[in-house]
Amino acid sequence: MPAMLKGYFDRTLLRGETWDFPPPPSSHPGGETTTNMTTNVMTNIIGNNVGLSPKLTNVHRVMGISTYGATRFTTLASGDNGRNTISTAIRHGNFNPRCTCRWLGLYDLDHCDLDGRTEFLNEVRRVVREEF
Repeated sequence: MPAMLKGYFDRTLLRGETWDFPPPPSSHPGGETTTNMTTNVMTNIIGNNVGLSPKLTNVHRVMGISTYGATRFTTLASGDNGRNTISTAIRHGNFNPRCTCRWLGLYDLDHCDLDGRTEFLNEVRRVVREEF
């Protein structure tokens, strides 16, 4: 992910405004807190306060649009960091738990002709118009 985009996220997605930590786990009568890994995994599966608590729960859809100099295969093999950051970490920690992410990427831009770029822009317009 470009440093400028990361800086933008760091300055706008603020703790207490767009996300927060969940409340501490409840205590048992003996004063011990719940630290059982199975309990934590099951709590996460059923959606109780594990992980970050999103505060932008009115956001139900997120879209990312990116251009890549590399091919789709090379991008995916290297982890596609920008897509993963937006579609997992930022989406799950800030927005509605059922928020979906739509990603459009123009791959191999270094070898893309005018027709390919025009086709991509038309696809972006269509998706924004019909899905958002």
